[in-house]
Amino acid sequence: MLSLGMHNYKYSFVTISRFFFCFLSFIFCTRHNATAQEFGGNSPRLKWGQINTDTARIIFPLGMEEQAQRVANTVHHLNKMPHNSIGDKFKKVNIALQNQTVVSNGYVAVAPFRSELFTTPPQSGYLVSSNWLDILSIHEYRHVQQFTNAKRGLTNFGYVLFGEMGWNYFASLSIPNWFMEGDAVVTETALTNQGRGRLPSFYNGFKSLSFEDRYYSYAKIRNGSLKDFVPDRYAAGFLMVNYGREKYGNDFWKDILNEAGSYNSLFYPFSRSLYKKSELPTYDFYIMSLRYYNEKWDSLMFKPETTKIEKYNNVDKNDTYTIYNYPYFDKYGDVIVYKSSYKNIGAFYTINQYGTEIPITKQGRVLDDYFSFKNGRLLWAEIGQDERWGWNVNSNIIMYDMNTYQRTKITRSTKYFSPDITVDGSKIIAAHASVDQEYSLHVLSVEGAIIKEIPNPANLYFAYPKWSYDEKYIISIARDKLGRNSLVKVDPESGEVENLTKFSDNQLGPPWLGKDFIYFSSTYSGTDNIFAVELGNDTIYQVTDVKVGAYQPAFSEEQSKLYYTDYSYLGSDIITMETERSKWKPIEINEPKDLPEFQFVSSDSEGGDITEDLPNKEYEITKYSQSSKLINVHSWNLYLEDPNYEWAFRSNNILNTLSLDLGARYNRNDNNFTYFFNGIYAQLYPVLSFGISTSPRAGLKYIDDGTNVIDTVKVTWLENKIKAGLLLPFDFSGGRYTNKFNIYSNYSYTAIRFKKTEQVETTDFNLSSVETGVSFVNRRKKARQSIFAKNSQYIKTEYNTSIDDNTAKQLFFDSEWTFPGFSINHNIVFQASFQSEDAENNYFFSDNFVYSRGYNRPVYDYIYKIGSNYHFTIAYPDWGFWGLIYFYRMRSNLFFDYSRTYFNNSSTNTESIQLYNSTGVELIFDTKVLNLYDLSFGVRYSFLLNDDPVPNQNQVHTYEFFIPLMRF
Repeated sequence: MLSLGMHNYKYSFVTISRFFFCFLSFIFCTRHNATAQEFGGNSPRLKWGQINTDTARIIFPLGMEEQAQRVANTVHHLNKMPHNSIGDKFKKVNIALQNQTVVSNGYVAVAPFRSELFTTPPQSGYLVSSNWLDILSIHEYRHVQQFTNAKRGLTNFGYVLFGEMGWNYFASLSIPNWFMEGDAVVTETALTNQGRGRLPSFYNGFKSLSFEDRYYSYAKIRNGSLKDFVPDRYAAGFLMVNYGREKYGNDFWKDILNEAGSYNSLFYPFSRSLYKKSELPTYDFYIMSLRYYNEKWDSLMFKPETTKIEKYNNVDKNDTYTIYNYPYFDKYGDVIVYKSSYKNIGAFYTINQYGTEIPITKQGRVLDDYFSFKNGRLLWAEIGQDERWGWNVNSNIIMYDMNTYQRTKITRSTKYFSPDITVDGSKIIAAHASVDQEYSLHVLSVEGAIIKEIPNPANLYFAYPKWSYDEKYIISIARDKLGRNSLVKVDPESGEVENLTKFSDNQLGPPWLGKDFIYFSSTYSGTDNIFAVELGNDTIYQVTDVKVGAYQPAFSEEQSKLYYTDYSYLGSDIITMETERSKWKPIEINEPKDLPEFQFVSSDSEGGDITEDLPNKEYEITKYSQSSKLINVHSWNLYLEDPNYEWAFRSNNILNTLSLDLGARYNRNDNNFTYFFNGIYAQLYPVLSFGISTSPRAGLKYIDDGTNVIDTVKVTWLENKIKAGLLLPFDFSGGRYTNKFNIYSNYSYTAIRFKKTEQVETTDFNLSSVETGVSFVNRRKKARQSIFAKNSQYIKTEYNTSIDDNTAKQLFFDSEWTFPGFSINHNIVFQASFQSEDAENNYFFSDNFVYSRGYNRPVYDYIYKIGSNYHFTIAYPDWGFWGLIYFYRMRSNLFFDYSRTYFNNSSTNTESIQLYNSTGVELIFDTKVLNLYDLSFGVRYSFLLNDDPVPNQNQVHTYEFFIPLMRF
């Protein structure tokens, strides 16, 4: 925790300058914020190849040659297309394909400049449509084009000053993230027949707000909220970017991007350029975008209800965003659902006929909240993490038996999705994806053994498979290589696939197998609705006709009622309706691109779908060594980790196995600078580190004048150090907890050279020392409105000692423990710390102890502190000021610190014990600065119950600015 002292009710210049320095450090501290890349995330056993051209270097694990060729052809085609909508600047980019993780994602980072594509497709087509790798390549390469075309003028000057971190910072500061993501979504929609712009669910957030006449400020749309549901930057950006193209032409945004990157206007360059082009301030442009789409949605807003419906869940949401998903029926006729909210993490509940919600069990970390249920057994897939390699993320089947209350992990280190169990509980069907993008359905025993891998010669990507009640066939969603979807019937013995619906660009949701019909949600009508198809009859019937979106059908044969989830601005609810077959409408399947609501000027201007006409050039493939270009200096910037502030040159190779830093560090506790060169090599199982440093230091030497009167004399010295170390990182994450455990040991050889003084005799010496430690973090899954994760722990123990004849020892222990408070989303946090270091040692190690609040640093041989805190939210302001700062939460902390020091004077053989106790209150603001960075800061009042260790202070009341560093 960074404490910037402001004592005796006075705002000193030093205090303000420190706070300003801290703020600048935070702003330029993009060393980790600019990257989502795992450090040393892949095993050295993984072998890599590359396609290296003048446009891109595609780096991929061997076995993915076909996918790498497809990405290379896509990127080259995009680079050669006309760039009227973005600009003609070009820079070669490294693109790494990551196939070890089940996470479906991708990103572009600027430091170092690269893109990473995670190749496993998502189960849900409602997340993104089209061929996964095609849409991912188009979307992420658009980000490459955005950054390269923004690198001009002042943004280019930022690159000169700070390297690629400066490029990233200046581009991100001038160009809003809604534009970056919205423009990329427009591009993926314009260049395919699918894309999120043609998914009705993509508009649900804004549609539901519009239908309730709820409109949020531009600042709230830009920065989000912890109180209300706010559509994300992808949806908001798409609406605004696409409106700009529809209104002003396809090249409307190109000049705005270029001028914003150049900072033609020093302040608010994007907004000023937007105003120059449209004569609308950004807020008004946002309002006009909403009006444009509201006019399209007006016909939906006043749509009459044609069937009587009722809401099944009746617990008041209290204006808290809450979702109820995936209804099932138990043997008593009650409904089993998944429920989560901004206040609580996701869990399974039984809702009985009286509306009472009874919790069953909580769900762990998942890719989506899908689950299946039969005869008291719940099945879902949870994320599993390799103990060492961060990119090796698995998906394991979990079963909870409501009859025995037993939770069982069926599979380990596997890549299974959307499991379903037979009625008798003997077999499981699950979708499987291999690292080489080979897809299949696996039949498993309840012990996790593979009974059968169902043949899949067409390599269809299966999603949400369901057993028939007689176990003779499986109903599933299937996606072909073009990204088209179909509802299929699969023979588990032969693998024969029968299409129940034709393949189309429409999206399909999880099916429900009734006695006569199969129910599923789809985009067929231009709005997501529930549809039904009868086995042996290819007629598709539309069952619901909703305003926003209907999903996850469940049909009760006993009641002849359909249950489904209906979306609103407060989340989703379980809806029931009578099934009047006479009102079902037979439909013809129309492709989304042919529906009038999904036809855009950008598609016509960009030329439309490119995926079926991509070139099929065979690029040369060569070996790519993980040691390629180990030295890759990309940035020179500030980095803050209290009590240390550093400026350094940064180097990371593309696969991020070697990190190098060269720079200077200031330690606030020791009040000294250190000049260093450090390196970390993470390709092996033990992470290797090395470094050299030099530091001018100062301290107090205790002397006895012969009359038993102790005095202190300041001494200064130069400290030159060489160090080498080992780190053993372990990741035991699973279920609801993220568990990380590290063991490390470092050897240091330090040369101490004193500045001579007549006041005290000093002798130069050399010190050989060893630093050994362990750290442990156990972090529970956290609800959105929780300040800290509940029932979580942080523990660190470190021992530094000389291994020669010098006297130098330091033992440091720090811990933090969180518990639920007396009200939901309140937290009780306990801190326990200990440090021992003999005050008469002839060498002192760096001091990282966090002292009792309000006090200066005391003198001691050892010290311990127990801190107690009660954190609670005061308000959610959701208020911004000119794009400089946005306040999304105001909270407070009541604290009491108990601290005791022990100091033994060996000359007089006397022991001194001092207490440093304080109590007080902190007012903390959680904000977003410059619409970019989350920053929490606060004001603290401390009431000191004991004397301050600094003579002549005699202060009782202290006030401080501080920045809390949150571990959970």
